[in-house]
Amino acid sequence: MRGLINCGFVQVLFLCVGSLLAHPEDGEGGPISCPDDKKVTQKNDMRRYIVWHHNRYRETGLQKTYDCDLEKEARKALKGEKIDTSKITKYDVLEFTDEIYKKQPMKEYLRKAMDYWYRYKEKHDIFYKPRTNRVGCAYKKTDFVYFVCVYNQVQDDQQLIRG
Repeated sequence: MRGLINCGFVQVLFLCVGSLLAHPEDGEGGPISCPDDKKVTQKNDMRRYIVWHHNRYRETGLQKTYDCDLEKEARKALKGEKIDTSKITKYDVLEFTDEIYKKQPMKEYLRKAMDYWYRYKEKHDIFYKPRTNRVGCAYKKTDFVYFVCVYNQVQDDQQLIRG
């Protein structure tokens, strides 16, 4: 009896650890295969990280998948020296700019931006759209890091969240 319990525990532990290790690399939310564009330096591992990070905060809501068309929309906001989201009118947009203080990996800047968005939501009254299920993001690095995410719009999907 005792051997069976230990065996079950090992199997469950293995499955849990395997799931934790697999998330960003295996493309949580489905496969990510944006068409190759020589001008785009964004890699699939960063796209997977963006989806994984968004879904960490959405355990009770719909999980997001990555949308390459929304990424193209996000890139429109990064054409000039600063972020200009005025060209993105059909979608919901979040943006973030940060000065580069140290030589950090891009993933750290993206994490900082997404953490900021979710912390901001917790502290302020904002309209939150829990049924959006697709995201596409773009970023660029100069003397600053610019990061924009665009979300699909879903009809009648607006809730006021009080911080």
